[in-house]
Amino acid sequence: MLLVVALCSCTNAQSPATKGSEVKTADTNQDISVVYVTEPFRPIADEPAPVLKNVLVIGDSQACGMGTSIYQLAKKEGIEISQRCKVGSRISYWAKGIPQGKFGSIILVLGSNDYEQKTSESSIDALLDAVKERTNHCLWVGPPLIRKKESSVPGLIQNAAIAHRCSYFDSRNLSLPQPDGVHSTPSGYKRWMNESVMPFLGFDQLE
Repeated sequence: MLLVVALCSCTNAQSPATKGSEVKTADTNQDISVVYVTEPFRPIADEPAPVLKNVLVIGDSQACGMGTSIYQLAKKEGIEISQRCKVGSRISYWAKGIPQGKFGSIILVLGSNDYEQKTSESSIDALLDAVKERTNHCLWVGPPLIRKKESSVPGLIQNAAIAHRCSYFDSRNLSLPQPDGVHSTPSGYKRWMNESVMPFLGFDQLE
């Protein structure tokens, strides 16, 4: 069973459609740009979900950039993934914007928009508290180097993630192509996924 829901404000976001899926495109000025649906998304509300059931991916434009690879993962492994991303979003936005319900795993791709700005530890803790209310299996994919500069934000996120028993991937260790100094390329996002998300979920790398 395949379910991919991509909710983002990415301009001109595109992903391949599969037979039997419903494809809806919306005004790119809206938060929703592309939606793939094979059946309604129903988070498990009353019981713990298996790790690979109802995987939720949330984040900023970096999460949007991983969209094609996330779609490929869902198709390849036959798992249910809900992807929600918003360009320009910061950690404080998702502390109040994370969907309700129980999820097998939650993956956060966040921090790039907080990298050069002050981010309070309370905002990070509030988001992780909300995540842990919804799952026991979480991964925070931290931001890569932004414009080749270091920041204290990844360290704050990592410390908070460890305290909340949430896995953390330090993306600064990767040498990703970043044409604008922030975002990667399609091949770069796939490599990023292969290094972070795939080991966390226990899958082989995407080709």
